Amino acid sequence: MLHRMKHFVAIATTLGSAALVVVMLVFVIPAVRQNDVWVLYYKGCDFNVPRWVTVRSVVKEYTKDRPSCLVPSDGFSSRWSAWLMVPTNDTYTFATLSDGGIRLYLDGRLLIDNWHDQWWKESARTTNLWLEAGAHPVLVEYYDRIGVAAFLVQWTGGGIPPKTPLGAPYLRKRWSFKP
Repeated sequence: MLHRMKHFVAIATTLGSAALVVVMLVFVIPAVRQNDVWVLYYKGCDFNVPRWVTVRSVVKEYTKDRPSCLVPSDGFSSRWSAWLMVPTNDTYTFATLSDGGIRLYLDGRLLIDNWHDQWWKESARTTNLWLEAGAHPVLVEYYDRIGVAAFLVQWTGGGIPPKTPLGAPYLRKRWSFKP
């Protein structure tokens, strides 16, 4: 493993700093379980400077500090990407709560657009959608400008109890940060 890392660093050095970032991401990415969600964190609220990639088992954030030492405690954004495994054909309700801006995309469609500074209690948004059983790409975008970073995505329908956090066992890995 160390030999491979030296080899990649040598290649990255000849290609420039952009390649070095890619190489660093390859070695920083943690082990991924089947039901994990890819999360890409950015410095700033506008997705300009990628800083850290990790995985989570539930689509939610709550921290009084920073998500990582590579991400500022205030003024960061994140994209959460997965496949949502819908169990049965049914009408599903999706809800978001956030302290900061949040957007929810499903099947490439913007379902919830709550992209502005806000307090947790003011931000509740819901939408209903008929879905067929199977895999659907889901993407959540979030930013925190100042203070506590917090958001939650919930869903219900198809036998899923109300206010269930979007998470395992209904998620699968998806390495794409586009809606």
